Amino acid sequence: KCTRNCLLTHKLGEVRKVWSFFKVMLGKRFSEVLFLPPKFFKTLKFHGGKRMYLQHSNGQKWSVVVSDVNGSLAFQNGWSEFVKDHGIELGDFVVFHYIMGTSHFAAQIFDKSGCEKLASSTVKNYQNKRMKTTARDALYLQYPYGAFVLTPPAKKNPSVSGVSR
Repeated sequence: KCTRNCLLTHKLGEVRKVWSFFKVMLGKRFSEVLFLPPKFFKTLKFHGGKRMYLQHSNGQKWSVVVSDVNGSLAFQNGWSEFVKDHGIELGDFVVFHYIMGTSHFAAQIFDKSGCEKLASSTVKNYQNKRMKTTARDALYLQYPYGAFVLTPPAKKNPSVSGVSR
């Protein structure tokens, strides 16, 4: 398992700054659109129409588009698939870690009890579609609780690729 010492062990990739925020899934439309905090996108100078990737802690990626919705930025196209595939329910909350200089958000999903949802059976089915990664393609991200290895989107299927944690 890759831990905080991953960078020291592998001596590959580069460390990137990570900005985080969380959202509690509330309201009737939480599965259709997720509004980004205004402070977050103003600080990072986000703009609508940008394709991003949400990466679950199990390594799978989902493509979403950051859209301008009534003057606010939101995950819209692709968000409902992410919600469905992870069994996200009303009252769950998701912590998003944006990796500066990339189009990736690492996402941690927690249920109403406060425990992390590690993987659903739907997510496990994506294992067969995972792409192989070479070390030179990987980007290592160090978090206080461990490290993620992000891979660039695959050309054939940009919504799914492999990663280790």
